Amino acid sequence: MSRMGAFETFLVNRLKRRSNERLFRVIRSNLDLPFGSECLEIGCGTGDMAVRLFDAYRPRRYVATDYDSAQVTRARTDIARHNGGHLPETLELRTADALRLPFPDESFDVVFAFAVFHHVEDHFWRYELVPRAVSEVHRVLRPGGRIVYEEWVHKPRIRDDLLRMGFRVDRWHRGNLGLSELTIATKTPPRTANKPPNSGQ
Repeated sequence: MSRMGAFETFLVNRLKRRSNERLFRVIRSNLDLPFGSECLEIGCGTGDMAVRLFDAYRPRRYVATDYDSAQVTRARTDIARHNGGHLPETLELRTADALRLPFPDESFDVVFAFAVFHHVEDHFWRYELVPRAVSEVHRVLRPGGRIVYEEWVHKPRIRDDLLRMGFRVDRWHRGNLGLSELTIATKTPPRTANKPPNSGQ
């Protein structure tokens, strides 16, 4: 998995912080989590979405990860500041590679991944390692678990991979200018997988 440079990290953090409020509102309108859910976030960056989602859903466990240890350090500082100087006991921060997630099979009820899949490639236009990252999500999700992800590139190809792996694509929502998409899909037995629904606006 590639590591972003300092300028790219700065730019992504600034842009994402501005768009996360809209993204969060869409998630809250389309995702219900059962009591006691365990959540994983891949590519948490500064932890902005981790804070929003943790505060809103109060899961039993929320693990926020990033490949870049500097991002994890910043996320730990920002989240602690938001939470009165300390991290919530049920919110964990750690470094992790999306291509080799350090978790047992069927560990989580939800996996969040916001504009992260294309970063597993050395160049964002390639599509060689993304299927492996999607397969890792499939591995760590429990049956009936959901992936909630936003992407700017490879959108149809990622959805096709999800369907091939036995996910049911429940809904997707186009972002500003139609460039990004937020998709929610459920891990189901292959026989119940479906074709993508019409886009929800």
